[in-house]
Parts: sequence; C-alpha cells; structure tokens
Amino acid sequence: MEIIDAQIHEPALPKPLGSQFQDKELELLVNTELAREAMDAIGVDRALINARQPFLDVAVARYPDRFAGCGFLDHRAPNIDEQVAAYRDKPGMLATRTIIDDWRNDVPSDDFAAGKVEPLFAACEKHHLPLFCLTHHAHQLAPVAQKHPDLLLIIDHLGLPQPPPVQRDPDPWQRLPGVISMAKYPNVAIKFSWSADAVAAAVSARRHLASSAQTDRCVRP
Repeated sequence: MEIIDAQIHEPALPKPLGSQFQDKELELLVNTELAREAMDAIGVDRALINARQPFLDVAVARYPDRFAGCGFLDHRAPNIDEQVAAYRDKPGMLATRTIIDDWRNDVPSDDFAAGKVEPLFAACEKHHLPLFCLTHHAHQLAPVAQKHPDLLLIIDHLGLPQPPPVQRDPDPWQRLPGVISMAKYPNVAIKFSWSADAVAAAVSARRHLASSAQTDRCVRP
C-alpha cells in the first residue's frame, strides 16, 4: 500500500552548516535530502510539503515522484487570479493554504469577516486549486462551501485548537459540532493531524468525523 503524507514542513539541520557553507541553494538541497531520508526511514512514499516557495521548488524539481507543493498565496494581492493560475500551472504545485483566523483573539480574521479572502476562494475554484483553510471556527466556512461548490476546501488540523502555537480548549470537544456540521458539503474535506498533547482529542474527533463524512474526504499527515 502506498503511503502519502498530506503535510510535511521543511526540515533543518540541528546544527547550522557553518560560515564556510553560505550557499542558500546548498541549504535547500540539504533540507530536501533530510526530508527524503526521513520519509524513507519510516516508509512514506510521497508527501505534500507546506513550506516556503524556494524549498518547494527545489524539492519538487529534485524528487518530482516523491514531493508535491502546497505554498501560500496572499489573498490581498490585486492580481490574485493570475497568481493562482500561474501557481496551478507550475509542475508539482497541487494546493495552497490560507489562515482565516485571528489566533491571538481566537476569532475569525478581520479580512475574512470583511470578505477580503473571497478573491482567493473564487480564483482557487476557477483554476481547480485545492485550498487548505487553517481555522478553529470551521462552521464559518459554510457560506464559502455553498458559494463555491467546485472549490475543494480542506479544514486544516481537525479544525480544533492544538498546541503549539495555541492552547487546547479546556473541553477539547467543544468545537467538534462545528467541524462535523461541515460534513454535509461534498466539497469539504478534513485533515487529521495533531500534536502530542492532543492525541485523545484527535482519536475521538476521527471517530466522530469518520461516521459523519465519507472517508475519501479525510487526509492525514
């Protein structure tokens, strides 16, 4: 069975290469080999990388059969439609990601509330680019899912607060109903992932969500 990891990040050496190795291209190549070696060590065949664009470009070019990219695009860019089209046409770039919460205050971001992320939603739907949405208020995506039925929305990290960088809720299940409510939209998927402090929450959420949504709309890093 082929194992595909739905999200990895750019690794780094625990100790810098040193002043004699200041070549940025070399750093990207070393980090690419670290990622590939880690995958080989645990039996992962392919991976979707969420990282800075220079690393995505190098990793995908070096191992196009092992890596695909999921970068960031600025929804505020005046030419966001053109950017999404160009990004979708780049070899190996299969998705993008956005954050629609104000983490400090645990509320939807001002831009999302004001509709300023809409151009990104529309462009991703138009150009068939899946969009990972990092939010702890999953239900707020319901109008987006309804308005853009051909846009694949992927709720990041179970849609639940998990450390780091934020604290888990005292009741880790309190936001689960909002996540489960999104299962009725066929263009919404969910990514199962968790930190060591949220294993119990993830296991329970997986059980509830698996009974509420088709398993082919569940991805896991």
